[in-house]
Amino acid sequence: MRPLVLLALLLLGGCNDDLVFSPKLGDEQSYQVVTSTLVKPDGHYPSQHVDSQSLVRYRVTETGKVLRFDIANDYMALDASGQGRLRSNQPSSGDKEWRQLMAAGFELAVDANSGALVTLKGHDQALWQKALERGGSELIRQLRQGMAVPGFVSAIPATPGATLALPDIQGHRATLTVDEVTPSQLSAHFSAEAEQARLYGRLQFDRKTTWLTHMALVMEAPFERFGITGQLRTLMVMAPKGSSLTPLSYRTSYQQRDDEPFAIPTPPEQQSHAPATDHLYAEGYIDRRHDDLRLSYFLPGNPDRQELALDNIEALDASGQVIKDALLIQERSRYPLYGDIARIDTSLARTGWQENPTAIASIRADAKLYATTVRAKSLTLQPGKSQQLSLGGQTLTLSSPPNAPLELTLSHTNTATSWLLGFDGLQGTMNWQNDTKPLPDWLQPVEKEAIASIAGQGAEHLVFHLDKAPGQVTFYVLERSPEPVLRREVSFVSPNRYLANPHYPPPEALALFEGSDSAPLEPALHLDKGQGLLLTLPTAWQPLCKLSLDKGFSENGHPVTWQPAAVPEPGYLGFAAPGQQMVLATDDGKRRYFYGQSVTTRLDCAGTPGWQPLAFSADPASPWLVKVEGLDGNATVEATLARLQLLDGEGRPLALLDGHSGMPAKPGDTLASIGVDGYLRVAGLPVKARQLVVAPAPYQRQWTTDFPPLP
Repeated sequence: MRPLVLLALLLLGGCNDDLVFSPKLGDEQSYQVVTSTLVKPDGHYPSQHVDSQSLVRYRVTETGKVLRFDIANDYMALDASGQGRLRSNQPSSGDKEWRQLMAAGFELAVDANSGALVTLKGHDQALWQKALERGGSELIRQLRQGMAVPGFVSAIPATPGATLALPDIQGHRATLTVDEVTPSQLSAHFSAEAEQARLYGRLQFDRKTTWLTHMALVMEAPFERFGITGQLRTLMVMAPKGSSLTPLSYRTSYQQRDDEPFAIPTPPEQQSHAPATDHLYAEGYIDRRHDDLRLSYFLPGNPDRQELALDNIEALDASGQVIKDALLIQERSRYPLYGDIARIDTSLARTGWQENPTAIASIRADAKLYATTVRAKSLTLQPGKSQQLSLGGQTLTLSSPPNAPLELTLSHTNTATSWLLGFDGLQGTMNWQNDTKPLPDWLQPVEKEAIASIAGQGAEHLVFHLDKAPGQVTFYVLERSPEPVLRREVSFVSPNRYLANPHYPPPEALALFEGSDSAPLEPALHLDKGQGLLLTLPTAWQPLCKLSLDKGFSENGHPVTWQPAAVPEPGYLGFAAPGQQMVLATDDGKRRYFYGQSVTTRLDCAGTPGWQPLAFSADPASPWLVKVEGLDGNATVEATLARLQLLDGEGRPLALLDGHSGMPAKPGDTLASIGVDGYLRVAGLPVKARQLVVAPAPYQRQWTTDFPPLP
């Protein structure tokens, strides 16, 4: 419950330009909080990492001389190395009484002028008293420490550079400095450094509501527990509920990040983009992983030409009623799949501590599609001077030191509708620098990154180390339309229900054969470790060809022969392997590596198999549904795919799906049983097709191989 220390910071806050925390009765705020703690005991005890995520909700129940709050921890996930994990949404996780105490929540009262703790107690009085009677409880200790903040001042001057003394932040005497003041927010940082303890943090306040909005904090201090001493180091990041928290990635157990310069990337495509689709699918699917959920939605059209947002995500029960405040958004991501199809993933956690929560039957959300345009503009750089460029809703500032013309810094601020894509005309290396404000040297790179980007705001700085003086440089910015060009309410259903609709994109491209299961188009001979010989005979060639030796030899009275290396196992989808591997070995199979010998292999075939292009048609709205003329509906899938292949953009033969269930078609299924309205459903996006034909001309080939002698 360390996040309760946020309450102390809320009290730092109108008279005129000063920021005074003045909540109204009934006000409510929820914060997502991520912490990562490194525990380093003295002596030979091993270090431990404790990582947590939580959703903390504050509701104002009394105002005046005393501010009273109801505090609820709606979600908690705790991972402690060597001590297991705890999840609020898993009833079997954690002590039952502790879970009941947390589920009931807490009441906190503080002096509105000083921030001194007046009352701290659990709503479940019986369990609270029991916890107090136990004495030494780590939970109670942390709660009291987090809220014991006497002596806080009541106002922050809205003046950049103003400083305030903070008598007690987690036991530290700290100094707060105002960094920036805008009409909407006030940003500040605070720090403290003692002989064995130090602290640094940044925070932001909403000037209209006076509530704290974002904070990143690093604390390092000694500890003593059960006779063991050592050092604690904690990184804590918080933001309002619903934030797409990049700080979730800060749960890194304090691993150092590589900040070495890297090669300047190639410029992006120089083209303007328009919306690449005129429709959105009605459904995606829910992937359930214990009590965590992942929503997968598929976006048609080039994902680089559009941006999709899923808002107002709500959980529904079996009767279609909304389950209030049931979900916490943890992470959003986008993955290119195949062709112009992208998958948009949203990771969610189920909130609450209930033993038997209402089951989530489906989830709905508002899908909003935005068009994007690549903006480009060129500028002739002048070393040693500061220059600015307005592009795509951003201001790009370039500067270089007078005595270092090959070092260039580009500062810019991405917004909700504008992202810097890249540049052309710069050669050398570069590295990222999230903040140019001075930060203490004792902070690690991941901590600096968290502090610099707590609100997803502020300038980003790119430092270039150039190979030669630049001339004209072109910059590219991706600008998003201010309003959606398409809107739709979408539902997220079970994977089986999603897969049952053949007009929805397949969740992934499935190759008919994977990796080493693929066979060459023609017979191929290759050495095995330099002293053996292997030959792969594609399936189509096997009934037509005979493999023999024009010149061979014997080892200890046993002649060498070509023989199957092993019975080929079916591929991962159950289809017969696409080729047979043959091995040169003595007739008793005991030797397959030879020295100082020569062998001539002969392959005679009654015809010449080969692949020819084949025409097919695809459904314009669902291009994974294809028609190929002349197919026999009674033919099996395996027999069909042995002579017909649908290839993706990488040239891989794709598998077929059952048109009704969406599952991979089985080798023995007939085309008629898996077809949908005369279409075959392909596990991916085919761009071309080919069919196997056998030319009547015989095929002959010889290989002579000399095995090196023993060294």
